[in-house]
Amino acid sequence: MASLSVFPAPPSMGEVTLCEMNARLIAEDYSTAKLSKYVPATQGIKYPSIDVSIESAKTGNNLSSSIDPDWGSLVKKEKSIYNKLLKVWHSKGISEMLQEVKKSKDEVIQRGNDRCLFMKNSHIRAFAWHPHVAKFVVAWQNDSVMVYTLSSDLVPILEHKQQKAVSCLAWRPLSGSVLVVGCDSGLFVWTVNPSSPILRLGGSSVRHLSYPGHSPVTTVSWSPSGQLLVSGSPADSNLMVWDVALETATPLYRAGGGVTLTSWSPDERNVLSATPSSLFRVWETQTWTCEKWSNLAGACQAACWSPDGKILVFAVADEPALYSLQFQNVDDGRRNATVAKGARLAVRCADLMPHTWENTDGSVTLGGCVRSMAWDPFGERLAVIFKDEKKHAQELVAVFKTRLKPSFEIMPCGFVRGPPETVPQIVTFQQDFKKGALLTVCWSDGSVSFIPLLFSPSSSVGSFQNGALKSQ
Repeated sequence: MASLSVFPAPPSMGEVTLCEMNARLIAEDYSTAKLSKYVPATQGIKYPSIDVSIESAKTGNNLSSSIDPDWGSLVKKEKSIYNKLLKVWHSKGISEMLQEVKKSKDEVIQRGNDRCLFMKNSHIRAFAWHPHVAKFVVAWQNDSVMVYTLSSDLVPILEHKQQKAVSCLAWRPLSGSVLVVGCDSGLFVWTVNPSSPILRLGGSSVRHLSYPGHSPVTTVSWSPSGQLLVSGSPADSNLMVWDVALETATPLYRAGGGVTLTSWSPDERNVLSATPSSLFRVWETQTWTCEKWSNLAGACQAACWSPDGKILVFAVADEPALYSLQFQNVDDGRRNATVAKGARLAVRCADLMPHTWENTDGSVTLGGCVRSMAWDPFGERLAVIFKDEKKHAQELVAVFKTRLKPSFEIMPCGFVRGPPETVPQIVTFQQDFKKGALLTVCWSDGSVSFIPLLFSPSSSVGSFQNGALKSQ
């Protein structure tokens, strides 16, 4: 089992991580560090310099200033709560109703999960790479959504008067231009024409989708074929399945107090749906029945699917560990088909108990409970952000090596440090990087790091792309 105690020492204060070469993460002094010294050309593509001050100058707006300072999506009440308040007023009077208002507000905020709470003060609220094209989208704190294409200097801005408190983004697979934005008022589905010279897109390029009681939307995930979309809200117990083309939604209700995390497996067979309580579900997408894992040490905080959809790695809010679930195809006698079923017991695959390293600057302690994580498309690097006792992000990102065959294994790789006096907010990977993995980290100062992890992907690893199994 992997343990932080066998990790190499983290970079010193004042250093910044540049890349991985020869199975080692390389860091240099921030004032003189240059990636070009180690990686002259990253696939021949120049990655943009993203910084909140630079982007504010481009737009003429203060991107670090929230239009909605109260972060309304976390305290927005669902219709059922309003009905409950009305009943209390009629039966017990206004004083009891005011007490119920406070209880209901606290309840909805609690449903928001740690991820929603950190976004209130984060310069960058959401980030998403396109699955097939070298471009990405960033949602800033003032709700400006900006699209960056690596081969172009044009940066379209997606703005709508109802698109407030943006919390999640997802590009539609098998489409070069369709993007969904989850926010306080539901979903906005944008069509971003890559050849259009228009930089500020408005109402003619977007559709607004909503469902009664299903807001704020804080998590979205497309099916790998791009035919369906699932969305979740911490204020709604329904997992919503959308046919975006028809603009219709099918609610899948299960008790649990809301949906805080969704993730569609790469083989399209399963959908993870996490709740604010100590249980999560995995929905099988042929019959839309679900399996439930409960009595966890806390709510499911983060989860990632392996490239073949056979392994789910997850972490819970109050335990310093990673767990894995294996999924296997079994015959469904009623339909003459196979469905994916998960193991009844999760396997503890990494011990994340804090460990202390001594260096010339003193000591640094890293580890504990997971705040967020991401797995690269080859299934060979897993990036993890830890949180401290106050639920704030720790200063470095831990990178694990992973191996899927012959058996699943997690191994130490190293730590990633960002610009001085910053902590990581978001980790993700570029989806079409061919020379290993391109780790992307959004930092608390509003900057973004693109860190190439250079290795030869294992030929034994298969991944699902566009619904077909491909060997890497």
